[in-house]
Amino acid sequence: MKSMIKKTIQNCCGLITVLGFLVGQFAFGQDTMPEKDWHQLDSDTGIHLEQAYELLKNRKSEKVVVAIIDSGVDYLHEDLRTKIWVNTDEIPGNLIDDDKNGYVDDIHGWNFIGFPNGDNVENETLIETRIASAGKNYPGSREMYEDAKRAYHIHKKEAEEKKDLYGKYLSDIETIKSKVDASTQSLEQVIGQMGSLSSVGKLLLNAKKEGKDVDFVESQIREAYAFYSKSLDYYYNPYYDSRHIVGDNITNKEQRSYGNNDVKGPDPSHGTHVAGIIGAIRGNGLGMDGIAENVELMIIRAVPDGDERDKDIDNAIRYAVNNGADIINLSFGKDFSWKKEWVDEAVRYAHRKDVLIIHAAGNSARKLNGNNNFPNKYFERGTLFGPKEAKNWIEVGATTHHFDEGFVANFSNYGKEQVDLVAPGAQIYSTIPNDSYAYFSGTSMAAPMVTGLAALLKSHFPHFSSQELKEIILESVRTVGHEVYQPGGNQKVPLNMLSSTGGILDCGQAVKTALLRSKNI
Repeated sequence: MKSMIKKTIQNCCGLITVLGFLVGQFAFGQDTMPEKDWHQLDSDTGIHLEQAYELLKNRKSEKVVVAIIDSGVDYLHEDLRTKIWVNTDEIPGNLIDDDKNGYVDDIHGWNFIGFPNGDNVENETLIETRIASAGKNYPGSREMYEDAKRAYHIHKKEAEEKKDLYGKYLSDIETIKSKVDASTQSLEQVIGQMGSLSSVGKLLLNAKKEGKDVDFVESQIREAYAFYSKSLDYYYNPYYDSRHIVGDNITNKEQRSYGNNDVKGPDPSHGTHVAGIIGAIRGNGLGMDGIAENVELMIIRAVPDGDERDKDIDNAIRYAVNNGADIINLSFGKDFSWKKEWVDEAVRYAHRKDVLIIHAAGNSARKLNGNNNFPNKYFERGTLFGPKEAKNWIEVGATTHHFDEGFVANFSNYGKEQVDLVAPGAQIYSTIPNDSYAYFSGTSMAAPMVTGLAALLKSHFPHFSSQELKEIILESVRTVGHEVYQPGGNQKVPLNMLSSTGGILDCGQAVKTALLRSKNI
């Protein structure tokens, strides 16, 4: 189940609570929501943002462009609308590519998973499904093909079993409700007389102890049932092809000017949440404050509900670089890759143009090895004298608001060499579509914390290169003195066993480091 759980949390589809049911770890009232701004505070678990702004209060800033490659962004949100990047070389709505960049009416960015008539890809298969169904036509290694095929068959079978299980639960709950309604017996009495319904009965009784009624449990199970039904319709359906909606040739790497200018898309919840963390308007009394103040958010839609395509990510990165982005946020990932070298080339291109890339480590609670989470900083094909990994890349794991053994989020991927640092990523309050706000969890939320700091630094210290920004951020982490649970288990380890720096993002210290470096230039 790791793949589906990872995708659901990373895309923040509103099923995190339900996922507790799915993995057998559901506990009503397990945790309370923290303060809405806990992640920004000058505390043990916060990023010390107020300290950073205090140090910068007399320093001028310049506009910084941050590209958000994601599911789309609600650019009309009350807390974002004035922070959205505008392509001033393009005349809105005239259906002409005024700036000759290959994209017609790209006012706020571009959508690589849509068709010019306005149709958009919403659902997509998972990469393991595409690889398994390709067979000998898969262009990657035989080893990855075998791993993907194995994962596909295991996960599809689990999805079928879970759909059947939750379907039976729904039927059993209806039976219990009807018996309670038709008699004077209590819920406990009815369940006690129905031994065959003991599993769902126990769930109902445990929920009641926590103050939750039958309707609540039924709604959660119904949502889980819908999730598994959808996974079989799309994620694990080898016959589903979303690419006819886009109308491109997916094998043609040089084809770049496809898609449309609908950067919001069918469901921009995830991208809007990411955008708010980075750059929601500060000090306006609405919802929450973003990290970076003098920032413009370029919206690039390339991530559907399912696994993104390497061709789209390649083109999305190139679009961001070619249109002036200083920093790129990538809050997505998948277990396998179809054409990793295409994305690698785009990352190299970004490095040549001095653009920093920040990526979420993923939510499978596993150790990364450079070959089990994509995209990543390791180049598949090295050059004779070039680096074997991207120097303009930061990989981010997630933390919680608990400064104890549970400090690192139990869903976060980790790796002593593969993950650079950790940042708040559990129960983060930020913008969602239609002028609303919500708590989301995932390394998807941790990456924009780092992106926000990078933008803040670049804004006040524009002379720093992407490599220097990366160095400052990593050198300035705040170390943790106690051991933490390694995600996915109960083993306690030092934080430096889970990331290369062994520390959490610290905006205040990063600004101090930047100020010191500036004096020495």
